[in-house]
Amino acid sequence: MKLSSILSVLSISLLASALPATEKRDASVAAVAEEAKREAAPMIPTEPSGGGGVDACWVKLSCTYAQIEAMSMQKRLDFVRYIENVHLASIGAQKQIEAIAGVVEFFIKFSLGAPGGWISRVDAGIIEGQMRGAAMTLGYSQADGGNPGSAKWKAFFTGIKEGTLKDRGDHDKAWSEAEQASTEYGKGIADAKGNASGHENRWYQFTQLFRWIMRHRTATKVALYALFFPSNIPLALAAGPLVDWLTNVTDDFPAKIGSELAWGLTQFDTTLGGDFMMAKDLLKTFIPKLYEAYKDHH
Repeated sequence: MKLSSILSVLSISLLASALPATEKRDASVAAVAEEAKREAAPMIPTEPSGGGGVDACWVKLSCTYAQIEAMSMQKRLDFVRYIENVHLASIGAQKQIEAIAGVVEFFIKFSLGAPGGWISRVDAGIIEGQMRGAAMTLGYSQADGGNPGSAKWKAFFTGIKEGTLKDRGDHDKAWSEAEQASTEYGKGIADAKGNASGHENRWYQFTQLFRWIMRHRTATKVALYALFFPSNIPLALAAGPLVDWLTNVTDDFPAKIGSELAWGLTQFDTTLGGDFMMAKDLLKTFIPKLYEAYKDHH
C-alpha cells in the first residue's frame, strides 16, 4: 500500500475530531512570503560554481529538455537560482521553487543524478516544466515543450503574479499539481530509457507522498496526531506546525532534509509496496527523524 494511502486511511476515521487547541492556524502564503523577504536573498550566479558560465538558453528560458538533462546537478542548481532571481523576482515569485532547489542540493550532497541516469531524467522534466511555465507567464514564449507541467506551472506563477493564490490551501494545491505533472512527464521519459533501481523507486514514493501531503495537509495533521498520540505526545501536538513546515516550498531546507532522511531510510527497506502495518512502521520511523530536524531548524 502506498504511503499516501496509509495517511488517507488513518485520517478518514478521525477527520470529524478537532485537532488539539494548541495547534496553530495555517499561516497564509502572504505571511510566508513576507518572512522570506526578510531573509538574505541568494546571490545571482553570473558564473555558476559548476563552471561553464550562463548558457544562452537561460536568458529567455528557452532550454530544451535535452539541454537540461545534460547539465550537472550543480549547474541545475545554479539554473534554478538564476530563474528565481533574474526572472521570477519580477513577479514576486523568487522564492516559489525553493523546494525544487532543496532536492537538487540533496542530489549534489549524495552525488546522485548524473546525466543519462533515471534520477537525472526525472529531475530534468521537473525543471523544464517550471522553466517553461515561468517563460509563458513572463511572455517570453508559449512553447510548452510537450511537457504537461508547463501549463500548470504557468497557471501557478500567474496566480502568484495576480495575487489569486494567497490562500495556503489554494497555493499548495496548484504548486503540487504543477510539480506532479512535470514529474510524471520526466518519469515517463526515464522509464522508457531504463528502470529505476529499487532504492530510487522507494525514494520516489516519498516524493509522491510529499505532493499528496501538500494537497491534504489537514488530513495529514489528523493522521499524524493519531499515529503518535499518546506514544509521542510532543510530536503529536506538533503535527500541525510540522506539516506546514515540511510543505513550505519557499524554503529549501525541508525538501533537502526530507529527501536525505527518505534516502537513508529506503536504502535497504522494501516495505513501501508492502502491507499496511509494515508501511505504517516505516512512517513511524521517518516522521520522528523529520521532527528532530524541524526542532533543530527552529
